[in-house]
Amino acid sequence: MTRTMHNRLFMICTGTLYFGAMLAGLAGSGWAVVPAFVALFFFWLVALRPGLFPATLSGLRDRAARQAIARWLLAQLALVVFCFALGRGIGGVAGSLPHLPLALTLGLSFLALPVARLLQGPTA
Repeated sequence: MTRTMHNRLFMICTGTLYFGAMLAGLAGSGWAVVPAFVALFFFWLVALRPGLFPATLSGLRDRAARQAIARWLLAQLALVVFCFALGRGIGGVAGSLPHLPLALTLGLSFLALPVARLLQGPTA
């Protein structure tokens, strides 16, 4: 597989992660699902960029590590709220909210994780 094709597949997986949150907003899911998407987005970071986080639980005693994790969580929260609100806005402007099960939107975002991890390979 060429590097360009690999990058495109990885970008599609990333887009699928974001699209799940946007689709949940478009489907009219309540704001109570935002924490589930934040957890998926944060797990995405942990799975694909493990070097950003302490390798052991004892590493969490360091204040700088806890602050870095808090910043990453806030960034993921902002991304999820943006995608969710974008979906709600599109649905409001269109005047129609499709009835999609929550499991579909969460599953779409969740399935992006293992595929992207497989594309990344064992080098991380």
